[in-house]
Amino acid sequence: MSSVAFPNVSLSDPKTGLVTGTTVPASIPISILVGLNRNEYAPPRSSQFSLGIQQAIGGTILSVAYVGSQNRHQSFLGETNLPPQSLLPGFVTNSALAQTYNASVPYVGYTSVAMAQNEANGNYNSVQVSFRGTTLKDDLTWQIGYTYSRTNDSFNGNSAGGDLFTISNPYEGWKYDYGPSALDIRNIFFTNFVYQIPLLKNSSHHLLRTTLGGWEISGIINAISAAPLNIMVEVLIEEMFGSD
Repeated sequence: MSSVAFPNVSLSDPKTGLVTGTTVPASIPISILVGLNRNEYAPPRSSQFSLGIQQAIGGTILSVAYVGSQNRHQSFLGETNLPPQSLLPGFVTNSALAQTYNASVPYVGYTSVAMAQNEANGNYNSVQVSFRGTTLKDDLTWQIGYTYSRTNDSFNGNSAGGDLFTISNPYEGWKYDYGPSALDIRNIFFTNFVYQIPLLKNSSHHLLRTTLGGWEISGIINAISAAPLNIMVEVLIEEMFGSD
């Protein structure tokens, strides 16, 4: 079994030897690095709050509430090994110039240098209204409710669960993706009821009262609006920079 001795190389350019400063034939094959920005990694925080009032109107109860939350220091990944933004149009329109892309980045020799940060924000705000009461000699109990809400964050759906998602525009940062969340359900309506059938419910005959009396009919209806549709346009690398 033979071994290969790798020379000391520069971290910014793994193809350059530290001693000679020239290109080495056998360099450490590193193409992707993922780091953590300790200066931008405060503990995640979620603040939740609500304020509600209730008012009796005849035989019904009206409830109105505001419910919200503020999320701070959410995590994401951002690419840092980028060429100057002013060069990007030339890479797209000039296939010859595109061949110099890897030589235009700060850390030559690395395909990607991703940095984990924790500074994205999100929020939820809603107004919740409901009525509940009893009618028909208290045999019918019912409730009607409606919620209008808005949810915003910068998660663009590129990774599961929203943790350490990759932002789509590393030049602009997480704010470029900030907008309606994938969980942004604007309208939620519901109603439910329980009706106690009065027939034989109070019968003096024990057998009739226990077998045919005391039955109930109940129902639940829910209606919600759809979540946002995220349309993403993908461009093949071959189309942008040309194929070999």
